[in-house]
Amino acid sequence: MDKFIIVDNAYKETKRKLTPYLIEFFETNDLSYKVIQTTREFLFLDLAHVKGFIFSGSHHRYSIDPHPPTIHLIQNVLKTGKPVLGICFGFQTLCFLEGAEIVPRHAPSHGNCQCVLDPSPLTKGKSLRGMFTNHYNDKVVSIPSSYTILGRDCETHEPVAIGHKARPHFGVQFHPEVSGKDGHDLLWAFVDFSLKF
Repeated sequence: MDKFIIVDNAYKETKRKLTPYLIEFFETNDLSYKVIQTTREFLFLDLAHVKGFIFSGSHHRYSIDPHPPTIHLIQNVLKTGKPVLGICFGFQTLCFLEGAEIVPRHAPSHGNCQCVLDPSPLTKGKSLRGMFTNHYNDKVVSIPSSYTILGRDCETHEPVAIGHKARPHFGVQFHPEVSGKDGHDLLWAFVDFSLKF
């Protein structure tokens, strides 16, 4: 059976985790999924039946430690050529692995933000102004040249969505899994894109 793989970047953490909300999205919508946390689990996947990967958020901060527990797992996933959606920490990881500098924000970004997203597979080819939930303490200094900026925060103008220029890899700095209809529409758009890829 075709399925989606959630890479749980927060599995070693004791703070509030948002991965269960991703799981709830897949279960509520009767979508097949599997949660993995280690490279060993990845090696046992039947990639022929994997449609896409989602990198979850995490409290890990690249500005403090550039070696998160799941970094090698993520590097393996990115070599598969399958569609990827990086959420928050996952967004920062996509940038970090392309050489981006990640530094502490002058103040944490926790709460709702209004964003404008350009037409892309994440918006089913339409422009979107939506409200999304943030929860992050670091920021990417500059988006790598291998990515296109697909959206910005209306207030801070910081990039909040990116897409790779040559691969089906996308990232969002916010948390669509807890952002109501706008967020769930984005997750559905990624699911639809992956199923057709």
